[in-house]
Amino acid sequence: MTRLFLDSTVIISAITARDSDSVLIFVEGRYSLFTNEYVIKETRRILDSEFGFTQDEINRSIDFVRNSCVVLKMPHKRDLKRIKIEDKSDRPIVYSAMKNKCILVTHDRLLIKSAEKYVKTLIPNEL
Repeated sequence: MTRLFLDSTVIISAITARDSDSVLIFVEGRYSLFTNEYVIKETRRILDSEFGFTQDEINRSIDFVRNSCVVLKMPHKRDLKRIKIEDKSDRPIVYSAMKNKCILVTHDRLLIKSAEKYVKTLIPNEL
């Protein structure tokens, strides 16, 4: 089964139903889904600050993600230093996808460009 690492842009698109391709990733059952604690934290923050979700709505959304994905631990800082990309805040995403032999799925075009030297990257509709 194809292993996909989902970043927050894909998770949020699925939660808010802004992108049907993101939703399909969760419901089709064709993929092994991965994310990490860094993405979970980022997702919580964005659902609150940009979408105005209540704490209860955020908790239910995160429970859905935790039940759908393998949630990996935050990588060690020493491991992140190996990842040389423009936006250093994306290093935990790239490292986790690379280490766990996943395809990185994101809507972030800059992340796709930066990460492609480390891991295969796609946007949801390319799946």
